[in-house]
Order: sequence, then C-alpha cells, then structure tokens
Amino acid sequence: MNYLEQQYLLSLANFAACSGLGWCCVCRFAVMSSATTRWDVRLNFALLFAAATASGFAPLLFREWPGYTQVGLAVGTLAVLVSGAREWRVGLPEYARTDAAPLGPP
Repeated sequence: MNYLEQQYLLSLANFAACSGLGWCCVCRFAVMSSATTRWDVRLNFALLFAAATASGFAPLLFREWPGYTQVGLAVGTLAVLVSGAREWRVGLPEYARTDAAPLGPP
C-alpha cells in the first residue's frame, strides 16, 4: 500500500468514526431541551458535534489528512458514546438533568 492509499483509507475511517459521533450527538440532541438539560451538557455535545464535523471533513475544509492518532481518538470517543447510549435511550440520564430550584433558605 502506498502513501496516498494509506491517507485515503485513514480519511475514510476518520469520516466514518466522525459520522458516528455526529449521529450520537444528534440522537442525544433529540432528547435534550433547555428546560430539562443542564447547559454545560448541551454545550459539550454541541462542541463535540462541531469538532466531529470539522474532523470528518478536514481533508476538504483544511487540506489536512488525519493520522492514526486522530482516527484512534475518534473511534475511542465513539466507543464511549455508544457504551453510554443505554442511559440515553429512555430519556435524560440523572447527571444531565437540571437540578430542582431550592424551595426554602439554604
């Protein structure tokens, strides 16, 4: 395999992993709302979605080819999101919910 073929394969693998990351973020966006979800959780998933989009399209947007470490990081992050999908399937997990407002003095 020559260098150009290797770059194309790494780019394809990175695009696939980043597409999976984007899909996971979109699925989680579907169950989030500003009334029920903490703002930092929404911000984190928005940043992850933007970074995955930029990384997946890096050869076109920035003329930058992904390396093994970039693909590995995308695959690892995707594995973390997929392993946590069970909690998100039925709605927001407890750590993502906004806290109830206190009713009395602290």
